[in-house]
Amino acid sequence: MEPLYVNIDLESCNAPLEVYQEENGWEEVDYSEINLPDVRQIQILGHGSYGTVYKCTFRGRQVAIKIANKSNDLSHLLVEAKHLHGFCHPNIVNLYALFRGEFSGIVMELMEGGSLDELLHLHKDLTFQTFHVLNWSLQVSKALSYLHSNNFIHCDIKPAK
Repeated sequence: MEPLYVNIDLESCNAPLEVYQEENGWEEVDYSEINLPDVRQIQILGHGSYGTVYKCTFRGRQVAIKIANKSNDLSHLLVEAKHLHGFCHPNIVNLYALFRGEFSGIVMELMEGGSLDELLHLHKDLTFQTFHVLNWSLQVSKALSYLHSNNFIHCDIKPAK
């Protein structure tokens, strides 16, 4: 397999995501390079049909890393990375890196605070104020509106699991 070079220091979703066959100032990223010593797994955040998401420390920053299930076609991962990188919205995570090899995955912005699902289940005894519920709904609506304005339909909206 040809090496994959990607910019792993993306700070903005407006930065170009380009894949090179030579370094050109970018770094080759493959699983063996990302695995040790750059990544320290902190906890599993969740499992999905396409992979497992981990909270990790990667080169001094906390990130979410989705490792694709080996049984899945990697085209799903590449499509997800392409879409994530093309979006620039405060309620949509930023993509930092894409890697392939023995294990393949994407390095993404970590959204602190957990999922809406965790919040609702951890505080079953609380009644949330209307303001908070409306604010959460507005944030989700703004993100979905942005996606739809970019001809993208999410198809899997849920609090998280």
